[in-house]
Amino acid sequence: MEATIHNRSQVLRELEIRVGEEEVNKAFDEAYKSMRPKLALPGFRPGKAPMSVVKKLHGEAIEGDTLEKIAQEKFKEYAEEQKLEPIGR
Repeated sequence: MEATIHNRSQVLRELEIRVGEEEVNKAFDEAYKSMRPKLALPGFRPGKAPMSVVKKLHGEAIEGDTLEKIAQEKFKEYAEEQKLEPIGR
Protein backbone atom coordinates (compact mmCIF):
# COMPACT_ATOMS: atom_id res chain seq x y z
CA MET A 1 0.00 0.00 0.00
CA GLU A 2 1.35 3.37 -1.03
CA ALA A 3 -0.13 6.56 0.37
CA THR A 4 0.31 10.22 -0.53
CA ILE A 5 -1.27 13.27 1.09
CA HIS A 6 -2.01 16.22 -1.22
CA ASN A 7 -2.49 19.67 0.33
CA ARG A 8 -5.41 21.26 -1.54
CA SER A 9 -5.70 24.33 0.73
CA GLN A 10 -4.80 25.39 4.26
CA VAL A 11 -7.54 23.20 5.69
CA LEU A 12 -8.22 20.63 2.95
CA ARG A 13 -6.10 17.52 2.48
CA GLU A 14 -6.62 14.69 0.03
CA LEU A 15 -5.33 11.20 0.75
CA GLU A 16 -4.40 9.02 -2.21
CA ILE A 17 -3.90 5.35 -1.42
CA ARG A 18 -2.73 2.83 -4.00
CA VAL A 19 -3.60 -0.80 -3.48
CA GLY A 20 -2.05 -3.63 -5.47
CA GLU A 21 -4.03 -5.35 -8.20
CA GLU A 22 -3.52 -8.74 -6.56
CA GLU A 23 -5.11 -7.54 -3.31
CA VAL A 24 -8.09 -6.05 -5.16
CA ASN A 25 -8.65 -9.20 -7.23
CA LYS A 26 -8.50 -11.32 -4.09
CA ALA A 27 -11.14 -9.09 -2.46
CA PHE A 28 -13.35 -9.38 -5.59
CA ASP A 29 -13.08 -13.19 -5.53
CA GLU A 30 -14.03 -13.30 -1.86
CA ALA A 31 -16.99 -10.98 -2.46
CA TYR A 32 -18.27 -13.11 -5.35
CA LYS A 33 -17.93 -16.29 -3.28
CA SER A 34 -19.81 -14.77 -0.35
CA MET A 35 -22.61 -13.32 -2.51
CA ARG A 36 -23.13 -16.34 -4.76
CA PRO A 37 -25.07 -18.46 -2.20
CA LYS A 38 -27.34 -15.49 -1.43
CA LEU A 39 -28.40 -14.86 -5.04
CA ALA A 40 -31.48 -16.50 -6.49
CA LEU A 41 -31.14 -16.41 -10.28
CA PRO A 42 -33.86 -17.70 -12.61
CA GLY A 43 -33.06 -21.13 -14.02
CA PHE A 44 -30.58 -22.03 -11.27
CA ARG A 45 -30.94 -23.49 -7.82
CA PRO A 46 -30.08 -20.96 -5.10
CA GLY A 47 -26.33 -20.61 -4.81
CA LYS A 48 -25.64 -22.84 -7.83
CA ALA A 49 -25.45 -20.27 -10.62
CA PRO A 50 -22.14 -20.30 -12.55
CA MET A 51 -19.72 -17.59 -11.46
CA SER A 52 -19.72 -16.16 -15.00
CA VAL A 53 -23.49 -15.55 -14.78
CA VAL A 54 -23.15 -13.97 -11.34
CA LYS A 55 -20.41 -11.66 -12.65
CA LYS A 56 -22.41 -10.75 -15.73
CA LEU A 57 -25.62 -9.92 -13.85
CA HIS A 58 -24.29 -8.50 -10.58
CA GLY A 59 -20.59 -7.86 -11.20
CA GLU A 60 -20.68 -4.06 -11.22
CA ALA A 61 -22.63 -3.84 -7.97
CA ILE A 62 -20.49 -6.42 -6.17
CA GLU A 63 -17.23 -4.85 -7.36
CA GLY A 64 -18.43 -1.34 -6.49
CA ASP A 65 -19.32 -2.40 -2.96
CA THR A 66 -16.01 -4.21 -2.62
CA LEU A 67 -14.01 -1.18 -3.77
CA GLU A 68 -15.87 1.02 -1.29
CA LYS A 69 -15.12 -1.47 1.49
CA ILE A 70 -11.41 -1.59 0.55
CA ALA A 71 -11.23 2.21 0.49
CA GLN A 72 -12.79 2.47 3.95
CA GLU A 73 -10.47 -0.19 5.39
CA LYS A 74 -7.31 1.31 3.90
CA PHE A 75 -8.30 4.82 5.02
CA LYS A 76 -8.87 3.59 8.57
CA GLU A 77 -5.59 1.66 8.53
CA TYR A 78 -3.60 4.66 7.33
CA ALA A 79 -5.30 7.08 9.73
CA GLU A 80 -4.51 4.83 12.71
CA GLU A 81 -0.95 4.24 11.51
CA GLN A 82 -0.22 7.95 11.07
CA LYS A 83 -2.31 8.97 14.12
CA LEU A 84 -4.51 11.24 12.00
CA GLU A 85 -7.79 12.66 13.27
CA PRO A 86 -9.88 13.24 10.14
CA ILE A 87 -12.95 15.44 10.25
CA GLY A 88 -14.62 13.59 7.37
CA ARG A 89 -13.96 11.04 4.68
